[in-house]
Amino acid sequence: MMGEANKLYSEKKFEEATKLLLQVAQENSNIPDPYNILGMIFEENNQVDEAIKCYMIAAHMQRKNVDLWEKLANMSQEKGDLEQTIYCYSKMLKVDPEDVEILWKRSELCTELGKYKQAIEGYIAILNLQPTLVNVILHLTRVYHTQNMTPAAITMLESSLFYIRPDLFSNFAPKDPIVITEKLPNSETEELSVVNILCELYMSSGSWEQAKEIISKAEHGFPIPLDLSVKYGICEAYLGNVSEAGRIFEKLYLLEDIDEITEYADLIFNIAETYVAISRMDMAINYYRKLLRVKTYDNPSTLIKIGNCLQKLNQLEAAIEIYEKILATSKEPNSEVVIALSDLYIAVGKMDTAVDIVNQFTGGTVDTAISNEGFSDQNNNYLLPDISHLRQVAKAPQDKTLVPFLARKSLILFSQGKYNQFLELALPILCNEELREGGVRKKIKSKPKEPGESMPKRKRRKKQKESPDALIIGILGINNYFMLLVHVLQVLGWNQYLSDTLNYSLEELEDPFKKQESERSKFACEVLQGVLSFTDTLETNGFNKNQLRTIQWFGTKVALKAGDFFKGMKYIKALCASSPHEIALWNKFCVALAKTKTYSPSNSYMRRLLKKNTNSIPLHIMAGHMNLTASYFSSQSLPKYLRAYFFAQKSNVQIPLLSLSLGIAYLNLVMHKNTPDRQRPLLLSLSFFSEYYNQRGKTIEAVYNLGRAFHQLNLVQFAVPLYKKVLNFEEDPYDIKMNAAYNLSIIYKESGSLELAREVIRQY
Repeated sequence: MMGEANKLYSEKKFEEATKLLLQVAQENSNIPDPYNILGMIFEENNQVDEAIKCYMIAAHMQRKNVDLWEKLANMSQEKGDLEQTIYCYSKMLKVDPEDVEILWKRSELCTELGKYKQAIEGYIAILNLQPTLVNVILHLTRVYHTQNMTPAAITMLESSLFYIRPDLFSNFAPKDPIVITEKLPNSETEELSVVNILCELYMSSGSWEQAKEIISKAEHGFPIPLDLSVKYGICEAYLGNVSEAGRIFEKLYLLEDIDEITEYADLIFNIAETYVAISRMDMAINYYRKLLRVKTYDNPSTLIKIGNCLQKLNQLEAAIEIYEKILATSKEPNSEVVIALSDLYIAVGKMDTAVDIVNQFTGGTVDTAISNEGFSDQNNNYLLPDISHLRQVAKAPQDKTLVPFLARKSLILFSQGKYNQFLELALPILCNEELREGGVRKKIKSKPKEPGESMPKRKRRKKQKESPDALIIGILGINNYFMLLVHVLQVLGWNQYLSDTLNYSLEELEDPFKKQESERSKFACEVLQGVLSFTDTLETNGFNKNQLRTIQWFGTKVALKAGDFFKGMKYIKALCASSPHEIALWNKFCVALAKTKTYSPSNSYMRRLLKKNTNSIPLHIMAGHMNLTASYFSSQSLPKYLRAYFFAQKSNVQIPLLSLSLGIAYLNLVMHKNTPDRQRPLLLSLSFFSEYYNQRGKTIEAVYNLGRAFHQLNLVQFAVPLYKKVLNFEEDPYDIKMNAAYNLSIIYKESGSLELAREVIRQY
């Protein structure tokens, strides 16, 4: 039948051949030939998917048929199925693990799909076979760089340099060097590219001496290109040898031909940036000015750098000239320039000019209606904002591009003591939801540089526009908008307004049935929420950590009182992470957790904290509570409680709640049907309940809990006297008597004393 099918295939009678081959495959399912020919027929008919399926079946029947696996890999790659291509290459490598070409292809695909671990393994396997393949070295470096594995990249490059030029880099010899039977030739440029990349990695990690050393060694075997010489000079500069660095940079400093300056513009820029980093602004300015002759660098960005250098050299008038030139030539206002220029005018005593320069881009005020209608005369000649009007202004759409200018102007007004005008600008910025929620600053991971470029061109990335809230914090720095607002309110004597802002009128929210809240309280809440929304960017702007914690703690209490429990959870998590030993914080965490019911994320959050804070007593107790409330994790609560108990005993601290929790955890173990020996946990449970009872000082709560434990164990002869003792207490702050009476009535009913049960229920 196979012979007839082959004949039909050769005669191009595909339909008849297919029927016959399917019959053969059905009768002899372990023969690969019919599937192979079926694949060829489907391929001839451009039915690629069906062809791949048939070839795949045939390949699995002939696992060592490398040609068939390669055919499948090529077809899968053409189709775009890269996962299947990798699978086929893996099957080929099982037959021949030392096939360098297939290892290379699979590693490239793994890199493309983000499977970096497999890619690294593949590249390392190639280098173990051929350690001098520069192309593989560069690709592996790129993957390491993508994964932030700089130490691994450095180690690999060092050993690679030993294999490439053992005469120059013998100090990089690994412990067990690979014996190379045949060394593949590399060009001088390729070998220098490895030196260049290793040098860059050393410099990025601050290893200036090592970077210098590797360039010095390379100099004995290669003619060193200019970019490596500049790197050597940069290392000298960072090591404090500024005069030696200047001698190395002199060739570029003396360039006058515009074509040569353009060719080496990136190196000149790197030199200028190095001088800025080591605070040699006088030298940096010369190189920045040289760059202005290059078209791609003749822009406001370079001028701003020159202005910054002049400012740090205290050449304020010259810096003002530079910034004025930028504003005159720019099509759109640059907030950084306006802010810097206003600072300079303030520094030279031109306060009015500083206000004028900001007014050019803000139009004077946020809204003239605020001045005309939003303020009314009050006692003592103070101006108090009309809250309802300011709220409307705050919610009105505003141009986000004006925010940095408005913030700068408000700061200038504050420094001049013009507090009412400061509030005209500050309050709407803080309260405007659109501006406040404009986004959170995100870290941008720069794209890794392509390895293998011995003289790489500098890629000038566009600076991402910061969100308005980030800009405000960036502008004000440590001045802290919130504290500034509080200070202004104090100076103006608006004590009631200040009290509302700081306390959020907590009394107004105590009564859950109160529908009306004062307009002042609502506005205070909006102001505070505006400030709290900045906390994501405060730490990165030199903000005082204690002030940040104060704001976050206050924000937590406000959010919980206002019923915004998810926001409260966000703030309290940040506080608990920074201070995991404070019980008060975990109490608030419990409140937020009970309302949000985010048990699973909170469990993960606490597990992460436990890894970092293994000796935190409140954290262990809280983790135990979480496990105890989840029935399927209740057995895991005991180790956490015991660990907390160990640290408490070590610190000589008594925690009644911990003793109670341990008693309950052991009681759970006693009641579990799979516990083999219940006597020991029973004794431990009762001992911890007794310890808790003594620590609490025989209060109504302690008496009730002990009675409840005996009731759970069905030891009613001990439970009844304790319940009666609870009922005899005069004070009952927690409304425990009703629960005790109900439990006591249950015991009476079960014992047949229905009259006593009714009497207890009637009385309590």
